[in-house]
Amino acid sequence: MRYNDKDGFEGDVWDADTGHLEGAYKGVLGASTAQQVIRKNSEAWRGFFRLKEQYHNASNTSVTEHPEPPGFRGNEDDGRQLKTVIRNTSYTVEWGDRSRLEILVG
Repeated sequence: MRYNDKDGFEGDVWDADTGHLEGAYKGVLGASTAQQVIRKNSEAWRGFFRLKEQYHNASNTSVTEHPEPPGFRGNEDDGRQLKTVIRNTSYTVEWGDRSRLEILVG
């Protein structure tokens, strides 16, 4: 949100208070899942900035389309779809006549 602020943003996208965010969600998601979400988000931003550098490097022709920053799923006007990230060690699926999905929470 800071990167796309129409008034510009002060500082760096890396200045986000991820400790506050982790603390807000680790009670619900579990500490390791909250950390993993933060790591995946950082990975997406690093990839974006890497592509942006390659795009603006005149000697590098491997990136031909302007890269877009990581975004949200949907928008406020159209309504956002609620989605989540679940570690593959945090759920089990049992298939059968009465299939069951168990999700570890907290």
